[in-house]
Amino acid sequence: MKKKIILSGLIAFLGILSFTGFLLFSIMGMADGLLFEAPSQMTHDFEEGTYTIFHEYKNINSGHVTISSYEDLNGLSIVIRDGAGKNISISPVKGNTTYNINNRSGRGIFTFDIPKSGEYHISTESNKNVVLNISQMTAGGIIKMVFTALGIMFSTAVLILIVLLKKAKPIDEDYDRYED
Repeated sequence: MKKKIILSGLIAFLGILSFTGFLLFSIMGMADGLLFEAPSQMTHDFEEGTYTIFHEYKNINSGHVTISSYEDLNGLSIVIRDGAGKNISISPVKGNTTYNINNRSGRGIFTFDIPKSGEYHISTESNKNVVLNISQMTAGGIIKMVFTALGIMFSTAVLILIVLLKKAKPIDEDYDRYED
């Protein structure tokens, strides 16, 4: 029984470590993105996939504080073009996608799909200076992350139960035959 408890404790420790590590790296990876001020123009290499454009209304970076309101987005225009000059379709974000990580807070405003990895040109116009963040954090990605984390927790619990409930083999399987 002592071995079962030690093994269960080890499985629990590894499960908690996996769960925590997965969530930390997933959240940090989603929050890190292309951070820039609008109005601006730039070129960026994107991997194929779905992206969200966030209005980062709170940003504290290197002693510089930027706080803006939703009204500051009036007049915001964003155009993304591929290397051949073809416009990438941008649509309003579905649902409410927000984040609050490391003194940064953002709210999803647009989403777009990059069909092929490569260099893309981003042009923004705005009546006021606002901070934008382009990230692969999407509502679907967050849901997938949550279910994966729950899967890690469930798998850990099942492994612990299997270890604890597994019947131990007798040392000598023929022990019962020799009883008087």
